[in-house]
Amino acid sequence: MRVQVSTFAIMLALSTSAVCVRTAPTPSHAYWVSSDSSYYSPNVRLRASISRNGATLTVVLDSGIIAAPGTFTPEAPVMMRKLYLTGYVAASSASPMGLVRGNPARFADRRGWKAIAESDSVLVAEQLRFGEGHAIGPVQLHVRNAPKGDGTHWLVLGISGQAVDLRIPFEANSGLRAGAPGVRRLQVYACSERDLAGQLDTARSNGMRRAYSLVC
Repeated sequence: MRVQVSTFAIMLALSTSAVCVRTAPTPSHAYWVSSDSSYYSPNVRLRASISRNGATLTVVLDSGIIAAPGTFTPEAPVMMRKLYLTGYVAASSASPMGLVRGNPARFADRRGWKAIAESDSVLVAEQLRFGEGHAIGPVQLHVRNAPKGDGTHWLVLGISGQAVDLRIPFEANSGLRAGAPGVRRLQVYACSERDLAGQLDTARSNGMRRAYSLVC
């Protein structure tokens, strides 16, 4: 009788353990997405974790920084304003240089990838002065209509806004306006070295180190 009770207890324990394994939530893996290897301005470095619910991806950026190049001083001029962050699901382009946006007449931005889904844009910095860094996070981006195939797609973070071109005369009191003298449209990207499943893509990682602007 004692043996039967012990066997039953072992079977019950194993059954309970199996149920716990099946109902445990999937671990969340965070990794850094940055444009450190680029000459882009501003430079961004953000820690991202991604979860999927059907066709919607939730991208959580829990910490990071966006920075303008240079050495910051209290008298540093404003270099950029109204900087927005957008998340893209990227896929390899059939051509050597893919079209990021679908309307080339409006904005012909060719890169080594194409966007197949994107999030709404979120304001992350009102302005950046020369050499200034601005902390980002936590921020949530929701990418809807994201196709399946997390092992073949990856995350791209885009920063858009307005920047001052100091080579062109600029009236400091007039503010930054699209199309104004000395003001240009700003659009830079930070591409993940990992796919949406969290696996490192060695070829893309090495490519960004060699020629970031062609790959990302």
